[in-house]
Amino acid sequence: MVEFPKAEDPKQAAMVSKDVLRWARFLGANSDEQREQRAKEHPVSNEALAILKQVSSKRRMKGVVDERWKALALYKMDLNISKEEGREEGREEGRVEERSRAILSVLSTRGLHLAPDAQERVQQCSNMATPDA
Repeated sequence: MVEFPKAEDPKQAAMVSKDVLRWARFLGANSDEQREQRAKEHPVSNEALAILKQVSSKRRMKGVVDERWKALALYKMDLNISKEEGREEGREEGRVEERSRAILSVLSTRGLHLAPDAQERVQQCSNMATPDA
């Protein structure tokens, strides 16, 4: 067994084949530059580097795609929340309009007829608990 950090040690290197040593040095590289330099030592290492770059690129692309899906999901959730809030606001406006029509109807039934400007103020009132002035 050869530990990657010890692959550079001549004593360790003497105990293993050149192929194992080459792989240990390639896989134990501390940077991309170092890995690229070591990949030039043998065609198989160079091929392994190309595959490693391809896999790494796919991981980054997968990360980009995952982030895009997450952003899209959040957008859809925000959109649904906004739609629901809009529906609730619409329902509340409908309830207010219905209350104002009911008030005007009761007043009319009792023979109290409001002037058009007063009817409009009742219809525009958004809070029946505290009517607008």
